[in-house]
Amino acid sequence: MSLKYADSFDGYVTADMTDSWEVVNTVGQTIEAGTGRFGTNCLRQNGGGGFVGKLLNTAQATFTMGAAFQALAEYNPSLVTAIFQLFIGTPSGSGLQAICQLALNKNFTLSMQRLNPTSEAVVETLGTTTFVLRANLYYYIEWQVTIGPASGGVTGAYEVRVNEETVLSGVNVNTDGVGARQANQVRLKTLSRDCRWDDFYICDTAGGQFNGFQGDVHIEAKLANAAGSNTEMTPVAAAGGSPENWDMVNEAAPDDENTYVSGVSPNQDTYNFQDTAIPYSNIRAVQIRMNVRGDPANATPIIRGVVRDGVTDYSGTNTISTINTYLYRYDIFETHPAGGAWTRAQVDADQFGIEVV
Repeated sequence: MSLKYADSFDGYVTADMTDSWEVVNTVGQTIEAGTGRFGTNCLRQNGGGGFVGKLLNTAQATFTMGAAFQALAEYNPSLVTAIFQLFIGTPSGSGLQAICQLALNKNFTLSMQRLNPTSEAVVETLGTTTFVLRANLYYYIEWQVTIGPASGGVTGAYEVRVNEETVLSGVNVNTDGVGARQANQVRLKTLSRDCRWDDFYICDTAGGQFNGFQGDVHIEAKLANAAGSNTEMTPVAAAGGSPENWDMVNEAAPDDENTYVSGVSPNQDTYNFQDTAIPYSNIRAVQIRMNVRGDPANATPIIRGVVRDGVTDYSGTNTISTINTYLYRYDIFETHPAGGAWTRAQVDADQFGIEVV
């Protein structure tokens, strides 16, 4: 699997950012409703150094990432704004060292920069665009970077695209501020300027489908709206009554212990979902996001996503450990489990859910 993560910032609120992103500096950050580029949620950063970081399962040398980005008011004119940053550290996120970043300059150009591992100060600017962004407009910015030295073995390289057009690139350059030749954390960060983020994705080169630029992608969050064929878990509502399984998991932002379903191996739930409102037929992937916690009585609770197509259930291959606190877990299906690329009709007709392994 090479699509590592995707986020439209829908389906959760500010208080839940740490459930979805493993490394968060909450200074000046909110999940803002109605100001995403399609009228849904976005991530709003109000200068001051706030960031969200995603820990990647394995360290890799090459990553491609993209997001809709909108620069707003200036916060501190003496600083640039870091857009994407890459780090290397332990799988738990400790011992982090900065590697490189794509930065928004004060004049709204973009620069590729190598960083000091400890201070995150810019060691070298490798290139700057002649292209100039404008304030208060969304641009889809993509960054592909290979982490390495200027010579010897796999060398450093980068390419920056704005709205699917290449605006900056370099090969045989030193992109590695550490010497590790790989990274395992990406951050979305602002230092000097208020900004908004939407429709973020990141890929590595471990698979065969998502190894390069994905272009301007639109990520849609869909909620369960009816019962599916599998209702093996137990629905629980703090208010009592006779709840239905699907209705315990369909809130726009998670309500934790107020409504949920619980189960043990091999319980499985699948649900019908809203039809997609995206006016495109090219569906790149489906990501099942599950807000879950483990049961203290079960030492190693494991879950995975499920797709039900017709009368067949397809379990995800990404088995996921849980802990005794609510966190978002996700299972990505890059192709339809029955074979071939996803179609819009399949996304609308199939059921999606969760299985306890």
